[in-house]
This record gives sequence, C-alpha cells and structure tokens, in this order.
Amino acid sequence: MFQPADVFNDTSSYTLTINCTDDFEQPVLKTVTVGIITNTPPVFTDNPPGKASVTIDALTTSHNNNEDLYQVQTSDANSDPVFYYMVTSPETSLLEIEYGKTCARMVILRLYRWLENLGLLTEHPVGFRTNNRPDDQLFRLCQNIQDGTLTTTV
Repeated sequence: MFQPADVFNDTSSYTLTINCTDDFEQPVLKTVTVGIITNTPPVFTDNPPGKASVTIDALTTSHNNNEDLYQVQTSDANSDPVFYYMVTSPETSLLEIEYGKTCARMVILRLYRWLENLGLLTEHPVGFRTNNRPDDQLFRLCQNIQDGTLTTTV
C-alpha cells in the first residue's frame, strides 16, 4: 500500500519546472515550488478520570432519554476534521454516536427494549474508529444479569 509519508518524509519541498512552447517561439519556462506538509493521523487521547468504566442502571434509566454511555476524545496535529465510526458486535441500531468538536460519545437508545433483545448474550464488543487511523479504541459493554446494570470496560 502506498504511504505518502514514506515518500515525503525526507523532502519538505519540490521544485517543478514547466516548459511551454508552440511551433513558432522559443520555449518559456516557469518554475514552481511545491511545499509538502506531512499529514499526521488523529490520535485518541486519554479518557477523563472516571470515564474508563461507566455503569448505567438498566432498571431505572428512562429509555426515552439518550443516556451517555462512553466518550472518546481525539486530537489531530494538522487540525483536520475527524470523523468517527462506531462498530458493534452484534450489530444494533440502538447505539449511536453524537458528535462534538473534538469528541464523540456513544449513547444508549431505547435501553429497555435493547436489554430485552439481549437475552442471555451478556457481552458486546464495541469500538470507535476515526478516519485515517488504523488503531481503534475498543471496549466491552457488559450486562450484569443479576442487577440489570450495564458496565463498559476499556
């Protein structure tokens, strides 16, 4: 796979010379300097203290409210926009991402119905992906069958 950073790391600019001519005149040359700024992929920053594990009480949480379940934050050295993608296993439409300027948070939607559909399946790998970044931020969403609480662990 072609990685532009492999090619451009040693050189920060290139000089291009363009030759223009017709059948009647001498060639005219134009020189242009092209500067290369290496793109740095976004990185996940540490979660705020206390956010690496979140518990939501499934017995008392209203399914009409979007409940904050997990939040990721990123930074990008080039100040490029960062786009988040979320993957869940098994797939579900009951979790979604809400975007902020430099963070995304996963919220639980229709919590009670989702828990009913889980049955005995108690652990769900969930992850966030950003554009241009190979390493995802992954965690597990676990349901405690005894008391109905949900816990996320990184």
